[in-house]
Amino acid sequence: MDESPSSEKLQSLLKSKSDQLHELIMIITFFSGFPFVIQDLWTEKILEAWFTALLIPISAISYFLYYKGNTLASKILSNVGIIFVATINQLFVAQQSGLIAFYFPITVGAFIAFQGKEIFYAIVAALLCSLLTIFFLFSDFRIQEINYSPEQIIQDRLFNISSAASITLMVIVYLILLSNKVQNRLLQSFGEIDEKVKELSKVNLELDHKNDELIHTNTELDNMVYRVSHDLRSPLLSVKGLLTLMGKLPDFPQTGNEYNSRALKSIERLDETIGDILIYSKNSRKAREPEFFNLKKIIDGIFEDLQYALPGGFKFYNTYTGDENVYFDSYRLNIILKNLISNSVKYSRTDITNPNVLVAVEHDVSGKRPEGLYIKVADNGKGIEAHHQPKVFDMFYRATSESVGTGLGLYICSEMVKKLSGTIRLESEVNQGTTISVFLPAMK
Repeated sequence: MDESPSSEKLQSLLKSKSDQLHELIMIITFFSGFPFVIQDLWTEKILEAWFTALLIPISAISYFLYYKGNTLASKILSNVGIIFVATINQLFVAQQSGLIAFYFPITVGAFIAFQGKEIFYAIVAALLCSLLTIFFLFSDFRIQEINYSPEQIIQDRLFNISSAASITLMVIVYLILLSNKVQNRLLQSFGEIDEKVKELSKVNLELDHKNDELIHTNTELDNMVYRVSHDLRSPLLSVKGLLTLMGKLPDFPQTGNEYNSRALKSIERLDETIGDILIYSKNSRKAREPEFFNLKKIIDGIFEDLQYALPGGFKFYNTYTGDENVYFDSYRLNIILKNLISNSVKYSRTDITNPNVLVAVEHDVSGKRPEGLYIKVADNGKGIEAHHQPKVFDMFYRATSESVGTGLGLYICSEMVKKLSGTIRLESEVNQGTTISVFLPAMK
């Protein structure tokens, strides 16, 4: 999951402050090494002085790595070095010297210095310090036991505990300051988020208002298209009827018949266009209404209705796999199949002896692939040129000037398939034929 800009800023702040603390620890360790060495020499602890002096070069090397950009290597070297020096010194001093008190500020410092993905190293340092503390508390093992006077032990204990306490206090103060900065940053981030939420709320209200207006406008537009188309069709059918009657009059002139026939064809095309617009409008307005019906009977019915429009020798073929009784939207499925099959009839070839269309249906409920209807309508007709194919599902698009349709048939099919959450795909080759594949997912 991607982090928000505020979270990234907070992480960057913590990383920056942890690096600053590490730099501070290195400086303190470097300069504190000198008084610790002097204190050991003053009390004639020559061997301990040599080990304590290691803090100075370790801090210097760590700071050099930090300066060169190797922050992680610098932190690891610094922590390991400090733990090593404290442990070696503890192996040469009395158990009651209080030197193990330094393991506590080392642990706290490690958890502050290592942030984010580096926290693993802090956990390792904390476990190591805890184990060493337990070991030195309950073990008398020493590399070289030095007999100190009670006064020297008390003196060392006071010095070590007070030094460890001072360092711990510095770390705690730093933590408090860092906590305040983080808290301020969080409050600032919450303030920014609150402002953005308010801005988004205003935008959402405006979008909701615009969406309501758009829905209202679309509804009115759909209603207007439906009413106008419906109202236009009634007088159009009346004119069509009158022209038909005029053509049947015994004294109607021969030249008038020719014009009358042309007028009737124009009215039929206009009526077909209005009919398609009414279907499109009904598709956008009508909810999905699934029901049980026999799909094969519907296909056979479409074949029967198109018999009168068949060119000579045209054949229908149908293959059906699966249960013929389906639970789908019969209204839309009937229109999809009728448009696809009638297109195959309209654009069949007259120069071949076996024009035909094959409707292949698979009603698949096996579960091996998405359940639903897999439909293919394949013909051996005129086909569609490749550069027209991406646009055939557009509204009013005609792939040829010889087209006898309205340019709405495939568009309506595509819209109805979308309404049923399905897919439609066309493959075609000129003078070889066209295959349209439709998948309609099962309706529950």
